[in-house]
Amino acid sequence: VRPRTSLGHTGRPLTADHKTTLIYLTANAAALARVVAPTTTELQPALLGASAVLWSLAFLGFAFAYGPMLLSRRVAK
Repeated sequence: VRPRTSLGHTGRPLTADHKTTLIYLTANAAALARVVAPTTTELQPALLGASAVLWSLAFLGFAFAYGPMLLSRRVAK
């Protein structure tokens, strides 16, 4: 997830809004679940599944939040 690059190349201010913060929190939760999964045997499948779902949600969030601006013209400054 590279919102700073996306914002900069589309001429928008380099500030994180609530959508960007939520995307980062979701991606970090996915990473945490993936790292913790091997340390527990009974929860490993659930944690790996949760990690996959969280990462997918973070990716979809990025696609919906940043896709339209990446597909439109650059904003004039």
